[in-house]
Amino acid sequence: MHIVKTIIWSVVLYVFLQVLIVVADRLSPNTTIFHQTLLQGLQWMIILWVIFAVLFGWLFYRNKNARRPFTKMTLVFLLLLALGEIACVAALRHPSYIPNFALRAFNQYYIHINRNVIQVVEECSEYDANLYYKLHPSNTCTFSNMEFSNKIISNKAGLRDDDASLVQPEIISLGDSYTLGWGVEQNENYPAQLESITGKKVLNAGMSSFGTVREMRMLSQLDTSNLKYITIQYCANDLDENEAYIKNNSQLKISSRASYDSLITKFKWGKVYFPGKYFLTTVRFFVKEKIKDILGRKDPTNPAYADPQKSAKLFLDILKTSPINFSKTKLIIVDMNEYENEHPDFINAVNNFLSDGTYGAHFRNNLQTIDITKLLDKNDYYLLDGHLKPAAHQKVAAAIKELIH
Repeated sequence: MHIVKTIIWSVVLYVFLQVLIVVADRLSPNTTIFHQTLLQGLQWMIILWVIFAVLFGWLFYRNKNARRPFTKMTLVFLLLLALGEIACVAALRHPSYIPNFALRAFNQYYIHINRNVIQVVEECSEYDANLYYKLHPSNTCTFSNMEFSNKIISNKAGLRDDDASLVQPEIISLGDSYTLGWGVEQNENYPAQLESITGKKVLNAGMSSFGTVREMRMLSQLDTSNLKYITIQYCANDLDENEAYIKNNSQLKISSRASYDSLITKFKWGKVYFPGKYFLTTVRFFVKEKIKDILGRKDPTNPAYADPQKSAKLFLDILKTSPINFSKTKLIIVDMNEYENEHPDFINAVNNFLSDGTYGAHFRNNLQTIDITKLLDKNDYYLLDGHLKPAAHQKVAAAIKELIH
């Protein structure tokens, strides 16, 4: 009877928490990450409690005094939660010890809950009316996550490079966080490595989460008087920005400063700790991933699963309307994503379009591609973060050098 009551009250409480999530989302959008993580964590604690109570329900019948066994079981349950929390914290700090069957769950926790994002780290970045955000000009900050801690040094244009590179660079590297050098030191990112091995002046113009549209807008602000090569690093999540731009009659909509400030607040709230946060949230992600595996479902919101033909066409159409002079400037395209999302489909689609007379004629055969899947393996990526390690940047720089004369 005690078990039945426990289940009934647990269902009622679970539903109440679900209603509370909906209400909190409407009343306090700036705390969404925090209150959803907290309330969903409580829901999963209820689920685990019911499972625990059913499995060890015999404790209720040890004697006529039901309260003592119930109290003991509660204490054991809380102790197990505490041990689970300690284990999850240790695993996140030492990801190489995470077993393969649980790695995706920890990766999801890190990406969605734990990870610092450079564009909303106030010490490193600021709002920009033309690009939404950029690095603070002429600034030095430290950008850290579980697997790395690096200095970010920006020039007067708010790019991760020195001021000298802004003047008549021969090569400009455009891209997002992979080009910026998320997870590596200033001289370890592939644009810096490319400058070192070619002897040519290279400007690193990469910025986290920029899509092709903002990369072209960034290019229009730079000195291109001596430009001979442009490297463009594509990422699957560029699709959202590129598609929105085309649907908006080739107009780039930049959100307001208030929106940017709100984003910073959301991430700050997301860092607030509550007891059981690591364990309960990781369990939630673990179960979700296993259910997707069983059902054979892919995440429909993951742009890595988008139609590569569509992604490539949007990308090339945006380049066609860019200010790049393709008669004197060569483009080198490379596609970079997390290891599990790396595949040659986008690059193959780009090459197929270039073999078409219309696209080939426009780009004057001055656009070349690099298939990164032939260069890198799993060891070149951070386990949790998904960005490239220093050695991987060296490989990318060496591959680009082969296309530069």
